[in-house]
Amino acid sequence: MSNTSSSKAKAQHFVAKDLRSAFNKVRESLGADALILEQKVSSKKAEVWASSESEADLHPAPNVRSEKRAAVRDDKVILSNRYNNETPGLEHLNYKYLNRLQRMGFDTRFIEKIDCENASNWSEVKAALINTLPLNAMPLVLTSGIYCMIGRTGVGKTSTIIKLAANHVIQHGPDSVAILTLDSHRLAGSEQLLMAGDLLNIHVEELISKAALAPALERLAHKKLIFIDTPGGAEHNNIQVPFPLKMLLVIPATHHKNVIKSQVEKMVQPQVVLTHLDEPECLGECISQIHDAGGKICYAGTGANIPDDLESASAELLLSIIESQLLRTSDAQSEVEK
Repeated sequence: MSNTSSSKAKAQHFVAKDLRSAFNKVRESLGADALILEQKVSSKKAEVWASSESEADLHPAPNVRSEKRAAVRDDKVILSNRYNNETPGLEHLNYKYLNRLQRMGFDTRFIEKIDCENASNWSEVKAALINTLPLNAMPLVLTSGIYCMIGRTGVGKTSTIIKLAANHVIQHGPDSVAILTLDSHRLAGSEQLLMAGDLLNIHVEELISKAALAPALERLAHKKLIFIDTPGGAEHNNIQVPFPLKMLLVIPATHHKNVIKSQVEKMVQPQVVLTHLDEPECLGECISQIHDAGGKICYAGTGANIPDDLESASAELLLSIIESQLLRTSDAQSEVEK
C-alpha cells in the first residue's frame, strides 16, 4: 500500500456544514490532542481528516502534493519532513509536535530548549514544555517584604499592587500593609490607590520624589508588607534605598515581542508580572521572549477584577490561555472560509 493510501486509511474523515462544526466532531471523537491532517472547505460543506496521537504516522495526508512542502495557517496543517531537515536545532522534534508548538506561538529558540528527544506522544512533549516554561510562582498572599513595581505607563502596576494588598488584607487584616507611590504626577493612578486605601483601610502615601522614599520606609518600618508604585519608565537601578527591595517587572502580554524582550533584558533574571492575559493575540510568543531574556513569570493578571483577576503563575493557566487562543483563531478562520 502506498504512503498516501496508508495515511488515508489511518485518518478519520469528518464532514460538517462548516469548519467549526467539523472541528467539534474531531474533538468529540478523538479528543483535544487529535492531529489535523488536512481540511477542505467549500460553499456546501467542510471536510477534515484527523488522527489520534496513537494512530498518527509520519506520512502526509491525502492530496498533499509533496513530502517536502509544509504550510501552517491557523488550524490548517500540511505535514512534511521539511522542519526536521531544514531547521537547525530542531532535529529532536517530530514535525507534528513542532507544528503544534509553532502554532502555539513558541519561537525556534524556545523550542530548542524543550527536552523531548525521547517523547513518543504529545503528553510527553507537553510535560517537557511545562518544564521549560519560565515560571517562578509567588504566593497570592504575601506576608512580608518591600515590593517595588517597575514597568511602562499603563501596564498594570497600580492594579497589581491593589490586588496583592487586597489579598493580604483578606487573610491578615489591614494593619501590617502600606502602599507608597512615586507616581504622584499621574492623576488616575493616584486616585486609584487612594480609593483602594480607603476601601481596604490601609496606609497609602504619595511621595514627591525618589529622595523621599528612604525616609518613608524608615517611618513605616513597623509595617511588615510595603508596596511601591513607580512612574512609567522608571529604571530599577535608579531606586536606591538602604532596604532590601524585591523588584517585580510588570509587562502586558499585549506588547510587541521586541518591547517585551528589551524590557526584560534591562534587569538580571527579573521576576515578571504578566498582565492583560485576557487580551493577548499570541501568548506563546510573549513567553518565548521572556524566556530568551532570562525572566521568570511570577504572577498572571487575567483581568480588571480585584482581587480575583490575579493568579500565581502556573503552566496550567498559561497553556489553557494559549489553547483558547488557538480555538478562537480556528473559529475565526472557519468564518473566513465559509
